[in-house]
Amino acid sequence: MDPDESNPVAALESASAADVLSWCVMLLAHQARVYLGLIPGKTQVDLEQARLVIDAAGALTDLLQNHLQGDRLTELLMHVADLRLNYLEATRRQ
Repeated sequence: MDPDESNPVAALESASAADVLSWCVMLLAHQARVYLGLIPGKTQVDLEQARLVIDAAGALTDLLQNHLQGDRLTELLMHVADLRLNYLEATRRQ
């Protein structure tokens, strides 16, 4: 077993800043989906909190524009766009 697999802090310490920020965007995207009520079994709808984490994910993705390329950047941009659309739909349902 790779030593980094058993110690996530060590894995983060050896990762690039872009990798750490990409991971943060994915964590924020997951939390936004929870706040939007999109995760089955985790109905915690809170649009104010959803907006905050979506904005944070978008800001980090903007910062990464010049540091990531190809599929990695496209994936993050797609997550943020999808979250923004889901947020708009949720606000219309209120």
